[in-house]
Amino acid sequence: MLRSGRSIDVRDARSSTLHDARVDQRTGYQTRDLLAVPILRGSMVLGVVELLNAFGAAGFAGWHREAAWLTAAALSDPPEA
Repeated sequence: MLRSGRSIDVRDARSSTLHDARVDQRTGYQTRDLLAVPILRGSMVLGVVELLNAFGAAGFAGWHREAAWLTAAALSDPPEA
């Protein structure tokens, strides 16, 4: 994801090769689904906004993706103080 600059939306993290289950094993957390959106400045990936375990729904809805992209955009070019 960091290399490609593309978002990922994993609905069943436990069966996905994109999720490292060792983190869940170490922390006791149970990741069901995840959404990751790159923080971009031009073509450079600065970081990632990651959401875990959407409430109540089967995966993340469109508004989750939109909010994640808006957050990533704000982080990529923060306002000057």
